[in-house]
Amino acid sequence: MATVLHMPLRAAYRVVRLSYFHDLLFAMEWCALASRPLPGLLRDADYVVSSDPETIELAAGLPAVIVALPHMGPYSASIAWLAERYFRGREIILVRSKQATPEEHQSLERLDALGVTLRIFFIDRQDEFIELLRAVRRGAVLITLVDLPQQYGRSVEADILWRPGRLAMGVSDLAALCRAPILLLRTRCDGVRDTILVEGMIDVAACDAVSRNHTAGLIARFLSRAVIASPAQWHLWDRLEEFYAPADARA
Repeated sequence: MATVLHMPLRAAYRVVRLSYFHDLLFAMEWCALASRPLPGLLRDADYVVSSDPETIELAAGLPAVIVALPHMGPYSASIAWLAERYFRGREIILVRSKQATPEEHQSLERLDALGVTLRIFFIDRQDEFIELLRAVRRGAVLITLVDLPQQYGRSVEADILWRPGRLAMGVSDLAALCRAPILLLRTRCDGVRDTILVEGMIDVAACDAVSRNHTAGLIARFLSRAVIASPAQWHLWDRLEEFYAPADARA
């Protein structure tokens, strides 16, 4: 971490210690979403704010949109807050991996208690891809994580934290095929409240290599800025080297 972030070793140790706190907080948020009574979940929403509600409202008014977040902060609470506050009445699609645990699925299914219609698609199953496209084109809101290494699908070269690496870039093709802009968000926790920071929107022109490379560059820069701003709140430090692995046959 010290080498990646170009910081003194003592400062890096402080970030590592703080990252344990944020990983624990993230796990607690998952547990709360799975088991906390509905009134408690609604009270939790009072501690979530947005840096740019106008942009989120604009995105919520579009016929199709993809909400993209990195693994930062207590993002499960952000997903629940966004779904209940801005997308109530619209079907919510979460793209998950086969590595998702039963506990995670139980937490996500609790969104039903907030009045959110939820469907989970698995990025590992090719047979669900066409149905995913149809659902988003019908107006479903796709929520996905975008800081994924190459084993999660077709990957594209990009500079990640000043090093050449590869990002899974299925979201670019989905955006083009669904004619849905990508709304980039990240969650920052200050210990008192969670802030959803709006980083902008990406329009993907086509389902081709040029568009994938362009989108990957934008997302990689977004991810690098986010990690530099809040290094202790990124949950994938232990998987960093996966982003720099040699390209596999799917790239």
